[in-house]
Amino acid sequence: MVGINGISTQVMWGEDSLKISEDGCLGKLDDHLPLRLKVTIGPEAGNFLVVTVDGKKNIIPKEVKKSGGNLTYKLTIPVRKSEDGEFFTPYPQNNLRLLKLEPNGQFQIWEIAVISQHGKFFLTTQKTIGATCYRDGGNVTMPAVKWPQLLTFLQGRLKPDNLPLIAQYRRAPAQVLENLSSNEGLVLWFNIAQGIGAIVTGEGIVRVHWSEINRGNGYHLQFLKSGERIKFTHLQKLTHTGKNRPTKFGWEVHGVRLTS
Repeated sequence: MVGINGISTQVMWGEDSLKISEDGCLGKLDDHLPLRLKVTIGPEAGNFLVVTVDGKKNIIPKEVKKSGGNLTYKLTIPVRKSEDGEFFTPYPQNNLRLLKLEPNGQFQIWEIAVISQHGKFFLTTQKTIGATCYRDGGNVTMPAVKWPQLLTFLQGRLKPDNLPLIAQYRRAPAQVLENLSSNEGLVLWFNIAQGIGAIVTGEGIVRVHWSEINRGNGYHLQFLKSGERIKFTHLQKLTHTGKNRPTKFGWEVHGVRLTS
């Protein structure tokens, strides 16, 4: 997985510091003992804020420890046991987010998470948002991202006079969807910490869950990237029960593989 220059991570389980493999694998856990994620931000990384996001998508800034020019934050991540007997880290408690905000309104949001797949735990780092705030009259606006709570958070930290005019905003070009067969799709987004994403198909936009992905080529961590083309075996209608997280998706793809 991609890293962030100037930022280091450590995962503790009990008294042990877990070894992190090249693909982020931490191995298997066999107890409910919580994990402790330590993130250290060096001065060469730039201006980062540590935040978490609650279930209502509110942005919660976190206090960090300052020492020798470094910023350090520790997050305790609960470990739970599923009905199938496998241990896992629940979303959204399994991650923290790093917000890099420039005075000119450009910003990035990175998620650092500890997730589990098929009983194995992984440390992951993913840039989930990269966008710009603009000045519309005397107001700060964020046309490329529809997240009101984030906009409110950024408005309190930006000066409109330092931002580009809204007239300079250009919408990103639409992704090309031509030549998709009945069992092909194009990845719109995939959130590793949450374990789900969205794929556009000939039947509309559908959900994809990590457990239905097979990247092949020896990948242990299953994920997708925006813009990747995929093949799938079939679609299945989602049932909305009290056991499942609320979702706006009506259908989910199964048997997902990358196209060659």
